[in-house]
Amino acid sequence: MAQQNAKSVVSAIACSLIGLVIVVSVVGYFSIPQVATEKTELLAKLDLALNNQKAAYHELFGSTPIVGGNYSFSPPIPIYRAVIVGLESDGWTAASLKNMSVYVSLYHDVFYTNVTALYQIAAKENLTLADHPNPDSTGPCFGSESINEVTAPVSDYQPQFFNGVTIRYVWTISIEPTSGGGDIPPPGYYVIDAATAQLVPMPLLF
Repeated sequence: MAQQNAKSVVSAIACSLIGLVIVVSVVGYFSIPQVATEKTELLAKLDLALNNQKAAYHELFGSTPIVGGNYSFSPPIPIYRAVIVGLESDGWTAASLKNMSVYVSLYHDVFYTNVTALYQIAAKENLTLADHPNPDSTGPCFGSESINEVTAPVSDYQPQFFNGVTIRYVWTISIEPTSGGGDIPPPGYYVIDAATAQLVPMPLLF
């Protein structure tokens, strides 16, 4: 009799365990689609943020037009990401950009705080300096100038650092009234390193 009761208890426990497994499996099965959906939505948002910079720009700043920058190639930092970095640094919004246009160009520029080093690098790199800062200047002297506008892809967009001189590929971004007749300086002007997304201070301090 005791043996029969023991078998009954074991059978009851086994049935309970089987029932529990079935319940867990069913719940798990129906929860998988929800988890998969949430994961898909998250990946979509990440894709928008990381890969679709144009959509992110319009999400943040509406239909404000970007003028220029019609390039068939792109440096490591694409144009829309550079524009977002520049605009966000000054708190621009779709409302504050109303009746404005964003002008963008890609340049190879030199920035300096050391005039002697500037002329040394210019000679070494065969750079033509348009502004010709005084080579005998002993006081504080800083500035920048464009070497050339970039119209074709280059093999290396990384900035070059010297003693008081930096040569960079940069996105130049200017915010100006769409109607023309912009102010000098314009309401917004930003220089973004095309390799690092760094907002380059004007003037650049070393």
